[in-house]
Order: sequence, then structure tokens, then C-alpha cells
Amino acid sequence: MLDAHLAGEPVIGLVPVWQIWAGTLLLVLVVARLTVRFVTGAPKTTEQPTLAQRAADIGHWVLCAVMLAVPALGAITWSGMTNSTGGLQVLVMNGLMLLILGHAGMAIFHHYVLGDKVLSKISPLR
Repeated sequence: MLDAHLAGEPVIGLVPVWQIWAGTLLLVLVVARLTVRFVTGAPKTTEQPTLAQRAADIGHWVLCAVMLAVPALGAITWSGMTNSTGGLQVLVMNGLMLLILGHAGMAIFHHYVLGDKVLSKISPLR
């Protein structure tokens, strides 16, 4: 698909359109989420932050940065008509999948193994 686009051929079909809209939606949602986070701030803890809390904060910021990087690299690759960032986008996208898997795994670990009921805190049914 990208090779045809770089060669100047028209690219048609559902996959290219879906990728563009999904990437754009991801970019808009992440920017909106970060805006809300900056405006409202993060929940404050009463005690001194532990190493685990600091690691979680770093992990969340890395996750946000990578969620911004994937659609940005896709837009640069597609609109810039260059293939040099295409491989980097795929690499960062695979890293994003691993980060999402780790994030979900840690949430499940905290909820069920550590018993801190972290999943209940994000549920709208509290």
C-alpha cells in the first residue's frame, strides 16, 4: 500500500482509509486526554510516592508519548511521501502494543494479586 502511494499510484480500498481515520482518531483522543490531565491534574496521594508509583507515572507518560508518536509517524510517512519513517512507525507501533499489554497486565495484577482494587477506581459503576 505505502509502496504504491510512494510510486504515485492511487491507493484505494478500506484498509488505507481505515488506517488514516484510526490514526487521526487516536491522535485526537490522546491530545484530548492529555489536555484534561494538564487542566485537572493528577490525583494526589497523601503519602510520599513509592518507587512503584513513580514507575507507574513514568509508564503512563511513556504510553502517552508512544500513542502520540505512532499516528504522527504515520502522518509523516503518508503525507511526506517518504518511506524512511515507515519502518520506524511499525517499530514504535509494535512497542505500543507491548506497552498496552504490560499496562493491562499490571492493572490486573494490582487488582487481583495485590488486592488494591485498582480496576474499581476506573469503573463508572463505583
